[in-house]
Amino acid sequence: MKFTLKGEVLFSKDADEALEDITSFLEHANNDLFQKGVASGQKKDAAQIVEWKLEGNTLHLKVISGRRGRAHDALLRMKKPLTQLLGPKYHIGVRKITVEEYQIDIPSQEMVDVVQMPYVEEATFHDGKMIIQFQKLEEGDLRKHVVDRVVKHVLSETERMNSATEIDEDADDILTRQVTKIEPGTIVGRSPKFPVFFEGDPTEEAAKQGWVKKFPGKGQWFYGPKFIALQRAIEDI
Repeated sequence: MKFTLKGEVLFSKDADEALEDITSFLEHANNDLFQKGVASGQKKDAAQIVEWKLEGNTLHLKVISGRRGRAHDALLRMKKPLTQLLGPKYHIGVRKITVEEYQIDIPSQEMVDVVQMPYVEEATFHDGKMIIQFQKLEEGDLRKHVVDRVVKHVLSETERMNSATEIDEDADDILTRQVTKIEPGTIVGRSPKFPVFFEGDPTEEAAKQGWVKKFPGKGQWFYGPKFIALQRAIEDI
């Protein structure tokens, strides 16, 4: 799977004076920021900025990635630390993040219909892979996971169509039984127990604290500022 993104970071004013610090930050992003949360054996799938150019108050970027550390998530990750870097020293803020072009290549045995899904510009099938082009995306669209929903749909449909996978899994179970003499799924070891700091219902507690409020619709909730801040903190880990 390959993600290829061309995006822009719009600053509050001309950022030419901060060019040296921006250069260092982008190197840090490639070598550290984008690597966080990606397993050691999957670092090649982490996002990388492969092209960039600063023009006045606009930073143009080309970001590529594999399935882990997806390119659009990497773009969102940049906003807060970049603001913290440029704000105090240059009084420059990040005003806007935009994805101008976005293409995702997903291996698939056949075409999956995604053209009717929100923000999908075009979808084609060639040489055993889906090629999906998105319309222009704003920061809010990325935070609403519109891209991830499309990817999830394609992967789900591909898995459903791939009946051969189920056959392979059955064969693996048989081989496991023959070699290890243990039924597949048998628990052979457990990690030490960790202390439990909270045993209540997290939804009830969040509502009690005023972090979430129930929406009239079934199973739907409004997230309050504190809950959103917690979610953002977890995303940045």
